[in-house]
Amino acid sequence: MHLPLSEQPSTPVYQQLRSTLPEHIEVVQSSSLDVDVLPAGISKRTPVELLPFCKEEIWAFGDGRNDLELFDAAGLCVAMENAIPELKEKADCVIGPHDSDAIADFIDALCVEGSTVVFTPN
Repeated sequence: MHLPLSEQPSTPVYQQLRSTLPEHIEVVQSSSLDVDVLPAGISKRTPVELLPFCKEEIWAFGDGRNDLELFDAAGLCVAMENAIPELKEKADCVIGPHDSDAIADFIDALCVEGSTVVFTPN
């Protein structure tokens, strides 16, 4: 379950959810306005690990705390310009912000001959 929050900061809401929900429920604050509520041990990484591909064949794009585990399962990790610092540190490269065409441009540049993409390798 994804809970968009309308108040800032969401830390009190996160703390209240964390202290109220049972231990088998995990709460991840994915951004200052979003909280993900999941069964313990489940993350964005979980379905990726079920795919019939080796790690090197998986690309992950992210910007929030809920993408940290996803990056552990991917061979190519791309952080958005607006990503949290911890995610940028784990990324192979950083591209434009989430509200741009940066992901499409990046994929296009890597998959279509003659295209170019500007990114910051880590």
